[in-house]
Amino acid sequence: MKYDKKRAGLRLRSLRVDKGYDQKQLSQLSTVPQPTIQSYEDGTCTMGMENAVKLAEALGCTLDRLACRED
Repeated sequence: MKYDKKRAGLRLRSLRVDKGYDQKQLSQLSTVPQPTIQSYEDGTCTMGMENAVKLAEALGCTLDRLACRED
């Protein structure tokens, strides 16, 4: 399956909202800058491995789930 940054951004937003976090809170938990999270959610930027790991840990999910490789 090819990585789709738009789809991954929508998944990131969905996971964040499900946890009840706003972008600033997720930024503080993950140490990923808030503007970067916004770019990921908008699908304008591709997540690097380091930030993907930080975000997955902060959201309590797997990398596969964050990257839309599992439902």
